[in-house]
Amino acid sequence: MARFLKSREKVKGKMPGALIFQGEQRQPEVRLSCIRYNETHIEQFETDISGLDGLVIPDMVTWISVEGLHDTETIRKIGEKFDVASLALEDILNTDQRPRFFEDDDQLVIIMKSMAFDEKTKELHSDQVSLLLGANYLVSFQERTSNLWDDILYRLQKSKGRIRRVGSDYLAYALMDTLVDSYIINIESFGHTVESLEKELIEPEKHHAETIFRNKTEITFFRKNIRPVKEVVTRFEKTEVDFVSEKVRLYYLPDLADLATQAIDAIEIYYTMVADQLNIYNTNMNNKANDVMKVLTIFAAIFIPLTFIAGVYGTNFEYVPELTYKYSYFLMWGVMIIVAGAMLAYFRRKHWF
Repeated sequence: MARFLKSREKVKGKMPGALIFQGEQRQPEVRLSCIRYNETHIEQFETDISGLDGLVIPDMVTWISVEGLHDTETIRKIGEKFDVASLALEDILNTDQRPRFFEDDDQLVIIMKSMAFDEKTKELHSDQVSLLLGANYLVSFQERTSNLWDDILYRLQKSKGRIRRVGSDYLAYALMDTLVDSYIINIESFGHTVESLEKELIEPEKHHAETIFRNKTEITFFRKNIRPVKEVVTRFEKTEVDFVSEKVRLYYLPDLADLATQAIDAIEIYYTMVADQLNIYNTNMNNKANDVMKVLTIFAAIFIPLTFIAGVYGTNFEYVPELTYKYSYFLMWGVMIIVAGAMLAYFRRKHWF
């Protein structure tokens, strides 16, 4: 499956809004869990489709976490419970969906990506995260179970900060803020890889080209998934639904937009840096090739007149001492092999091949 654009064979010819999972199954089954809280009380429990009825109650915020997207029937039933538009559900099931903001009359759908940079393989991995936000409830959809929300869960359980005193709109902001924070952390890790390569390019080797092209692919994947986030946050700021408070809209979301801008700026800086490294690599390799050619030209310049003289006069003189020497032929081969071996050793030491 292509990394930058996943196959759409499954949805080819289907009607808009058809619920078809597009992606790779990341876990055996869909897992549903619920956290319900207010300033004085919190409860956390596992649930299933039949248990969704009556979960959302007044005076409490309900957060339903859906982990696993491959079961389209489960996603369809969740959509029916919360009256989600079919086109929005289609985007939630499409793990290649570009980050976007979808506004309905009484709910919002926010689609983003979670990113993780593997320090060992130097590769970037992403999962789709979708948020269904309504009055007093939030439903989060993930491709797999992860520890992505551990900090949020800790703040809820220990009543740290204001998160237990505010509504579902602040919870959505907190989840988005966690995602954007993870972008910056992973960009920083990736940045160390890019910056550490600069000193090595002073004396470039062939394997550096592979590293540069790999870094270019990873930073391009970063750009694809993170650049649209600024647009998502901006549209969230401008929404006029009643359950998004003025405080979240005027204070917290602008701060999130600044954080997203910082992540995007860092990506652009490293994208330019990788492009510059490729130019430096090519320039240094060309200079290295020119140095090799300069040495070989000197060798050629020395031997050209000698070859010319030998070509004109040959070695057919009447008195050539080696002609009568018994081992002249073998001695000539020995000298030729020694000269060739010495030149090969010299070229190898200079890393010319």
